[in-house]
Amino acid sequence: MNPPAATLRLHASAAAWCGRGILVRGASGAGKSALVAGLLAAGAYLVADDLVRLDRRGGTLYAGPIAETGLIELRHNGIFRIATMIEVPVSLCVELAAEIAGERLPASATVTIGGVEVPRLRLAGTAAAAVAQILITVVARRAH
Repeated sequence: MNPPAATLRLHASAAAWCGRGILVRGASGAGKSALVAGLLAAGAYLVADDLVRLDRRGGTLYAGPIAETGLIELRHNGIFRIATMIEVPVSLCVELAAEIAGERLPASATVTIGGVEVPRLRLAGTAAAAVAQILITVVARRAH
């Protein structure tokens, strides 16, 4: 028998690229929406901006919007309507931070969210290479 589904609500953003969900977490003003905008420019679809609903079903975490879908805020420029997906399985959690401390090649690159272990990518801000790093991480297998 499967455990009951669990639902979480997070202050985060989410995008879908090639059917894989990318959850972006960070403090207010860290650049979550800006990073998702970069992913959208690379061909991703918006799932949710600012507030994300996460549903655990079995061993999979699904991201979806809490409120109206297809809206993204571009700081100091307003709110825009864009192509969206209603729900996507989360394949990667991106954590934005002002700076990243710790090992250069950590032994573990996962985070547990709602009881589900998800691959994690930690980024300092929204550097120009961030979108490329995310897209490589979501489709490639970690070697070390």
